[in-house]
Amino acid sequence: MSALLDVCIIGAGAFGAHHASKTARSRQARCVGVFDLDHTRAHALAEKIGAPTFEDLDEAIAAAQAVIIASPALTHANIARRALAQDRHVL
Repeated sequence: MSALLDVCIIGAGAFGAHHASKTARSRQARCVGVFDLDHTRAHALAEKIGAPTFEDLDEAIAAAQAVIIASPALTHANIARRALAQDRHVL
């Protein structure tokens, strides 16, 4: 079996919680962090899946091989550009 894909969840709302739950149960990936501008919400989600949180978006991106963007739609392009600039996969 190959190594697990390190994934960071960007956005800790309903979509982020869904993706975090699926990633936490995956045999191919593991959640290495959660980022949300609302740090309380990020910590609550991260605690549920046993992952750390990040207070800086670029640090969150750097910690992973891929990011799942689950933030409000208007933020997707900026986050995707920042992740791609760090050579990360974007989902």
